[in-house]
Amino acid sequence: MGIGSKHRKPTGVVVAIAAATVVSTAWAQSLPDIEDSITQGSQIDEVIRGQERLNRQLEAGSNEIDGEAGIYVLTQNKIFIAGASAGAGYSGNPVRTTDDEGGSFFGNFATTAGVQTILGETVDFGARVNFSGIQYIEKFAPSSRNVNGVANFGMPIQGTPLYASVSGFGGVNFDDSFDDGTAFYGTSLSMSAAFQVDDRTVSGMNLGVARQWNENEDNNSVSASLGANIGRAIASRWSVGASARASRTWYDDFFEDVTFVSREDWTYGGSVSVRFQAHELVTILASGGYEKRDSTFFLSEYDSVDTSLLVSASLTY
Repeated sequence: MGIGSKHRKPTGVVVAIAAATVVSTAWAQSLPDIEDSITQGSQIDEVIRGQERLNRQLEAGSNEIDGEAGIYVLTQNKIFIAGASAGAGYSGNPVRTTDDEGGSFFGNFATTAGVQTILGETVDFGARVNFSGIQYIEKFAPSSRNVNGVANFGMPIQGTPLYASVSGFGGVNFDDSFDDGTAFYGTSLSMSAAFQVDDRTVSGMNLGVARQWNENEDNNSVSASLGANIGRAIASRWSVGASARASRTWYDDFFEDVTFVSREDWTYGGSVSVRFQAHELVTILASGGYEKRDSTFFLSEYDSVDTSLLVSASLTY
């Protein structure tokens, strides 16, 4: 079942929020609400990274050429998609604060199911339900579980390499015991461009803006991000990739009645990866990356080196 037209496809947008978990530190004992929110923010980052890895794997199987996912789709546009992934890795600073408590190994998983099709032979439409989680070995690290849904509309701008899309999202995040659920919702706009460098290499750029609200109003925010990526097929089943991203986040009111500081963050990061297509439906991805955050709220500053190995399976029909 599908629509037979070659069409440019957007990079998936998945946004998640994490449950509040108080970390047992001296800072938490003195100002638990602030530390609680910092931990929540670190979980948001982890869930987003985990879900983005899954989406890249699921969409990689739909590309006409090997390389970075989300550049081209098959001439036969299959409507239904389902998939799952599981992996393990090491995070150098899983709490994502300047008070680095050390690193931790972790395991993660994700599942997704939904539809992706073309409306009126012009507008792409997609909707998915996602369930994901990350479990750290160390007790101080913020393990979490997340359920979210996302719907997106997008279309290419004729005569240009540009693709515009709008998405809406929402869900609930829990701790690893499925307690303390925190609801969230929001919307995002993005503009992306994709280029085929040669017959084995593709590159792309993306500019996005997102508005997010959640049950804990102190974490309501607006963010803008700019990213770039490049992927190259090096053999029939092997490809390598690299990406870089910078983002700016403005919080509406991040506990300013206590901190007397208006929180604004800059986050920078980059990663390299190697992908092996073990089977038509199965992909293995090894990746490593660095991330750094500068913030007007100094306890939210951090830097970390993370590595992971992910195995995913997907099915479209």
